[in-house]
Amino acid sequence: MAGPNGFGDPTPLLLWLLAILAAACVGVMVFVVVLILFNLTLANTLRQVHPVHRRMQPSLVWLDMIPVVNVVWGVLAVHWVSASLKSEFIRRGDHRQGSRYGLVTGLVGLIAPVVTGLAYWLASQLQVWPSTQNFIGMLLAASGIVAAVSFVVYWVRMAHYGLRLKDDSPEPPPPLARRVN
Repeated sequence: MAGPNGFGDPTPLLLWLLAILAAACVGVMVFVVVLILFNLTLANTLRQVHPVHRRMQPSLVWLDMIPVVNVVWGVLAVHWVSASLKSEFIRRGDHRQGSRYGLVTGLVGLIAPVVTGLAYWLASQLQVWPSTQNFIGMLLAASGIVAAVSFVVYWVRMAHYGLRLKDDSPEPPPPLARRVN
């Protein structure tokens, strides 16, 4: 039955739009909660590293919550956390030869979507989109999966390293005393 403007009842369309908006809000909230829990894990792991061996302070992981900044900051943080963990495990005599302490996994998770985004942008600029639409779509899906799996693996590894450090937390050796002549 047509409404007064001849288009029909707008209520179903409005309900769908409200449902989509609600789902988007829930998705954003879940994303923020996951990001907060992830950053808590990183901060807690860094707190287990002796301050002398930290390449970044635990509180700096929260810069990852700032959009756009997090693109560059994420790469730096992955590198610094990895270097901090390596230094701490060497100090404790628990370094395992060849261990990268999440460096590769973290960088893959950060770089995969960027490379795919650049490929998507390049395809749209070169106007080859129709001929490569399926390929780019598969590439986007694959990089999303790679990024998500890498993120989860990195998070689990950071939690594991934090627990390893917490369980085996001997006091650091005292600083060398200055000799007074």
